[in-house]
Amino acid sequence: MFVAPAMLPSLIYLRTAATATLEAASILRELASRPADPTSVRERVRLLEHAGDELTHRLLNDLDSAALTAHERANLYRVANTLAAALDHMRTAAVLADIHTLTRLPPETRALIDTVVDCARLAATALTDIAEPRRFIASTGELDRLANRAPTLPAEPSDPAVNEVHDQLSETVRALCAVGRSATVVAADARAGERTESP
Repeated sequence: MFVAPAMLPSLIYLRTAATATLEAASILRELASRPADPTSVRERVRLLEHAGDELTHRLLNDLDSAALTAHERANLYRVANTLAAALDHMRTAAVLADIHTLTRLPPETRALIDTVVDCARLAATALTDIAEPRRFIASTGELDRLANRAPTLPAEPSDPAVNEVHDQLSETVRALCAVGRSATVVAADARAGERTESP
């Protein structure tokens, strides 16, 4: 599928940010294994979140001068913003795990970390495959399914600190699912560009 040339730089930024998001999720997975070093996890996720913020800032600067419609700019910004939100929630989860020195997470939270990693992988794949409709639709569809099956904690929580971490991981899943929905609109913009620029 054709992608409008004016969109390509923004898509490269988004793919890079999605890769940072996946890397942060993979680092968070260390919290599900024992022994984990929450301080190391916190610092490495913080660096990736900072890099993601820088990418978002550069993308916004480039969008101001890109030959795109206001609608296309807004949709690209929405994807960048939801990726940044996912990284922010992951950083907060890592900070909380470190502050509370969590060395043991319940099975539901360990399973939720796996869901975060899977959602981050699918979001990165969707943004890489945005010009390939079949693969893109498969990735975003699976992202929705995973988000709807995200593990929850039992109704009677035993540890408020674990609840805080779990809540941030749940917010991460929601943000990554929103990346998929926003990317679907960007893909539609790319298809509209194909119709507009085709001879």
